[in-house]
Amino acid sequence: MVAIKTMGRQKQILLIIICLLTTEIAFAQHSKPDTIAATYIQEKILFDGNPNEAIWESAQHINNFTQRELHFGEPASEKTEAAILYDNNNLYIGVWCYQQNPEKIVAKFMQRDFDYEKDDVFGVLISPFNDGRNGYLFIINPNAARADLQVSWENDNIDWNGVWDAKTIRNKKGWFAEIQIPFSTLQFKRDNTKIWAINFGRKISYKNEEDRWQGWSRDYSFENLSNAGVLTGIKDIGYAKHFEFKPYGLGGFEKNANEKTNYPGKLGADLNVNITPTLKLNLTTNTDFAQVEADKIQANLTRFNLFYPEKREFFLESANNFGVYLGNNNQLFYSRKIGIQGFEPVNILGGARLFGKVGRNNISFLSLETAKTDSISATNNTVFRYKYDIGGQSYIGGIITSKINSKTSNQVAGIDANYTTSKFLKNKNLVIAGLSAESADDYNTRNS
Repeated sequence: MVAIKTMGRQKQILLIIICLLTTEIAFAQHSKPDTIAATYIQEKILFDGNPNEAIWESAQHINNFTQRELHFGEPASEKTEAAILYDNNNLYIGVWCYQQNPEKIVAKFMQRDFDYEKDDVFGVLISPFNDGRNGYLFIINPNAARADLQVSWENDNIDWNGVWDAKTIRNKKGWFAEIQIPFSTLQFKRDNTKIWAINFGRKISYKNEEDRWQGWSRDYSFENLSNAGVLTGIKDIGYAKHFEFKPYGLGGFEKNANEKTNYPGKLGADLNVNITPTLKLNLTTNTDFAQVEADKIQANLTRFNLFYPEKREFFLESANNFGVYLGNNNQLFYSRKIGIQGFEPVNILGGARLFGKVGRNNISFLSLETAKTDSISATNNTVFRYKYDIGGQSYIGGIITSKINSKTSNQVAGIDANYTTSKFLKNKNLVIAGLSAESADDYNTRNS
């Protein structure tokens, strides 16, 4: 009986030790300082990739980076620093990547959206909403090559391209950079004082080393915003309603023997309007996708349709807002089907897209009309997606989609919910999600 009691006490002591260690590990994902303050500037900086001006020296520098790989939890083997400046229109990030053996810097790529897994890189993760869900990731290498993506806890949008710039230099001390991000590239709340989530990461390829400022646990990807630090100091930044107008014209001629010469042409335009800093409207007419990157050809040896990612610019920004995602390609809305009918391409006559965030409300609306052809009726495609944020990382939402023409119509309605926490058992992830949807079809036999 005494042995049983002793064993019970040993188990209790062991359980207490495990809880203490777990708590320590959880808190260890933030090292001090975990807050960085941006410094306001009135004069223009010399944007040349060398953050050596006096104004950079006066800004707060952070350098408490921790290894995720190879030696988990140890201080970074190479000194890394970051500082932030801002003016009325832009955010500037200074980067100091010191390296004792600069000849071993790895930088092979120069193109946009390069393969950042194979180079030395520095990444900046920013969430202006500071909601633990949505943000932006900007990545550079020592050649000033840039990669960017919109971050969502559901699925990252790697095809998004923001407007920003970066310049770098290299010397015997390592490599250094200046990053310029216009505030117009970001969506943010209209608050006088901004408190954003931010994180920094560095990869040193020849050492297989990955360093992070905050949240270096191997249980989380760098894009996990719940472990980011805090950016303060930004206030009273100017915001003006701005728009982007992109007209285009296509022309040519067609001559066949014994036939009259034809002069085909097409005019169209896109208009993008920021209604508020967090709500955006896209309008399009006679949409042109001639500049779209070609799909990678895949050989389909299964009975299932291939899933190609969306690459058309009109659909790309905040494309994740329209998704209903449960960890697989079980999507209720697939934008690649718009503009294709019966395996034939059809022109988009026009349409509108409204998306953004108002408080805890995530709103996404799209409606497009496709043209009539000899064998295909004019078709309207509409989708409305709504999500309401609950707690730190969870939500409840719904979606309605509609596809209607003179021959058929299809409507889908669904509701979904997601409970997510990164603090389950102190430092574990827990996700519980559910989806219920119903589809209805109607065929007009008189017009078929």
